[in-house]
Amino acid sequence: MRDPSKEASNFYFTREQWFQIFMTLVIAASTLLGVIIGGWQANDTYQQQQKDELKNIAQALYYDVSGIEDIFNYSLNHSASKPNYIHVLDFQYYDNNGLYYVFDKDISRFDTETSNDLYDFYSFVISVESAQEDLLAITQKRLNEGNVTDYEFIQANDIMRTLHAAIPDGIKRANKVKKELRQKYHVNTTVPPTITSYYPSQTYRLQGGSVELTT
Repeated sequence: MRDPSKEASNFYFTREQWFQIFMTLVIAASTLLGVIIGGWQANDTYQQQQKDELKNIAQALYYDVSGIEDIFNYSLNHSASKPNYIHVLDFQYYDNNGLYYVFDKDISRFDTETSNDLYDFYSFVISVESAQEDLLAITQKRLNEGNVTDYEFIQANDIMRTLHAAIPDGIKRANKVKKELRQKYHVNTTVPPTITSYYPSQTYRLQGGSVELTT
């Protein structure tokens, strides 16, 4: 016949068994805690890497925007010496090798205001570049053929007025973007000098009977 007291004793553990169970639980808890801490550390490392990478991008774009601003200032200063004239650089303000085309997708990683202002600034610069290319093409045709059509003359004058207003606006946009990059991403504000004295350039009259190239 079965002895209930012996069966009940089977549910009890010896001190050694309890110790083994306790140690097993401690090891399991330690392992789990290690995994959690490791995950936190890995996440912190990843977040820091992302922050450092974004700061490096901000620094590169700060230099890029500053360089474009220097070009705008160079053009504006030369135009100011001759009322009703616009000084245009005889090369691209911004070509397809610019940093915007390298980091265009990364710009969205900045805060909303800075991201929007960067996209807005570079879209503006690209539109100015397009207008300048159209003006240089008309001027080159005049130099090659000696004249332009009435439509081209009107187009050239419209472009010159657009550029005349756009250059100061571009400087304001550049300053706004640079301020945001300084304040929010703590970029180095020491910018390598831009050698503008060697830029090939031309000066155009804003009004008159022809698309005039001046010195």
